[in-house]
Amino acid sequence: MKRQFNFKKFFIGLGIVCAIFLLFFYIAFFGNPISRLLADRAADKYIETHYKDLDLNRDEIFYNFKDGYYTVRLSSKKSKDTKFMLGFDSFGKLKQDTYDSILFNTEIRLLDELREYGATIQRKYNFPYDISLNTVEDVTREDLVLDQEFDFDNFKEEVSAEVVGFSKNPNLEECLDVLCDSQKIMDKTSLKVTKYSIILIPEENKRPDGETESWQNSLGVYDVPEDIVRNRDLKEFKNIYEEAIRKTKD
Repeated sequence: MKRQFNFKKFFIGLGIVCAIFLLFFYIAFFGNPISRLLADRAADKYIETHYKDLDLNRDEIFYNFKDGYYTVRLSSKKSKDTKFMLGFDSFGKLKQDTYDSILFNTEIRLLDELREYGATIQRKYNFPYDISLNTVEDVTREDLVLDQEFDFDNFKEEVSAEVVGFSKNPNLEECLDVLCDSQKIMDKTSLKVTKYSIILIPEENKRPDGETESWQNSLGVYDVPEDIVRNRDLKEFKNIYEEAIRKTKD
């Protein structure tokens, strides 16, 4: 006698398989609810023991599937640079505390504010190219103070200026001319700009909204000493460009 296929059992079995799959998917990306609860309680206890005096804002704990930790973000209500994370394993054991690296936030803020200062200069003088400022040397955290204010009118670090814009036909002579114009602007500030870089993008790569659609056929010259720009030394400027091209081919 031929058995009749049992659709009811089939769909029940399929539903169970799907439920198990969804459960594994949820745990893989969102963690185990029990482990989350253990980590949450451990975080409360750890904060109370070690950071009670910091007056912190505490985000909800979340599962970071990249490292497998249950993580909570903390930030001070009084200090803009005091932001750090705690990470716990599935048993509520502390695995990560980034408090000792909070000066990294000061470093990032310095670079962000310096770049914004470059954009402010660009707007102030109606310069038709983007100006991006950065420190020439990596800023060491030992030289920084948490929450310090940065005065770019009295900034001691050497600075590099990168200029980016569009051109009908990018060429080295135009690149140097644009850098000379940018140097005249930077000379009006108190910043010590010791290096210049430039990227000129063909106008055909410009989107209607003014953004870059493609970097194809762009021309870039990087880390040009300020005296070469100041003296408009086209020969040495071309040497820097050609040397960089040779290095990329080696």
